[in-house]
Amino acid sequence: GGRPVTAATKDLLLIVRDRGQLLVLIAMPAIFVGVQIFGAAGWSWSTASLPRVSCLAYSLALYMATIGPLTHMQAERRAFWILRTVPVPLERLLAAKARAWSLIVGGAAAFVFFGLALVMPPAPALAVLSAAILVIGGAGAITFLAIAMASGGADLSDDQSPAVGPTTIYAFLLVGGLYNLVLTGDLPTRACGLLLYLFVTVAYWRAGVERAEICMDAEAVRTPRLRIADGATLLIVYALGQRGLATAATALHGEGAEVIAVLRLVLVLVLGGTAGGFLRRRGGARPRQGVVSSLGIGVGLGALVAALGFGAVAGAPSPHSLPAWLGLAAGLAAEEAIFRGVVQRTVEEDLAARGAAPWRARLAAAAVAAVLGVVAAAMSDGHPTRAVVVRLAAGQGAASLARGLTGRLGAAWMARLAVVVGSAFF
Repeated sequence: GGRPVTAATKDLLLIVRDRGQLLVLIAMPAIFVGVQIFGAAGWSWSTASLPRVSCLAYSLALYMATIGPLTHMQAERRAFWILRTVPVPLERLLAAKARAWSLIVGGAAAFVFFGLALVMPPAPALAVLSAAILVIGGAGAITFLAIAMASGGADLSDDQSPAVGPTTIYAFLLVGGLYNLVLTGDLPTRACGLLLYLFVTVAYWRAGVERAEICMDAEAVRTPRLRIADGATLLIVYALGQRGLATAATALHGEGAEVIAVLRLVLVLVLGGTAGGFLRRRGGARPRQGVVSSLGIGVGLGALVAALGFGAVAGAPSPHSLPAWLGLAAGLAAEEAIFRGVVQRTVEEDLAARGAAPWRARLAAAAVAAVLGVVAAAMSDGHPTRAVVVRLAAGQGAASLARGLTGRLGAAWMARLAVVVGSAFF
């Protein structure tokens, strides 16, 4: 005669009944916080500033999400078919799960944040309030991300393999770690981080719902697909890696600048090669323009951007520096494989699958890829000026438009290269 158990509260009820799992859910994050406060870092270091308190509270929420909602597909292994037969969209059921878990994860983050905020050095009330919103909002967002990533990585067609493997756990921790840039950065970095985090969360959510629909079909699960989450993963690693190397260059005060530049190029080439592997294995729609006309459109758009005064951000290499030109061309090709080859294509295919008109899907995907390219480049720059952001937007916009008009990645690459080369003449 009690209240019926819903799909949203079932996970919570199972956790309460399983005392061992409940202990793990509460004890492990508490131990993590205790080690930070009373261990090597110490109480005074952990509570010395508002950003440190924010990161500590958010880290607790991240670990709780890893232990709790990220394992929801493991609990559903034997009974997920019940959710598939409910006459309600699966996305709504997964969202209900995420909302139920977000109350616990977000509540724990709020409890730790406000508790530590009482003992940290005084800070402006507005700063504390904004930090609290970012921490609690981030805790709620990673709950949805945990539900989505568990659904996106689950394979319930094989009883011998775990529903949530270590790859999914490590990927979740990596994606969740990006949010620390939002908590500790300045205002431009926070804005860029929030935009990037919003895209990543939406991308993983859509990919997770799509995968959950077929996770019990062995043939469908093993069919290679290029998903919007693949673009989000490449984007996360690109942004985190470039930001980390830029921070290292700043800390070295100019020493080892050449080594850092080489490492940044190597990172881009590795990610570009990974994106190229995705594209080669998983096909795609036929291009809308021929090779010659596509390259011409790319060169024309790039030259137009350069002629209007939006030259290369970092400037072109000297005319006699052939290795620098080759490195620049290779780096631009790798970036285009990420931004236009994977991100723009997957966004366009996702919108088309949801019923958007082809021209609207191409236009929206081009806009999203351009914005994300500017955001990722601005984060790696550290403190970009307004002029730099405008130039970035012009170059990224030209490349996205070239890819949208022609359907060819080469056109986008030629547009980016033409911007750099054209800036030497205009």
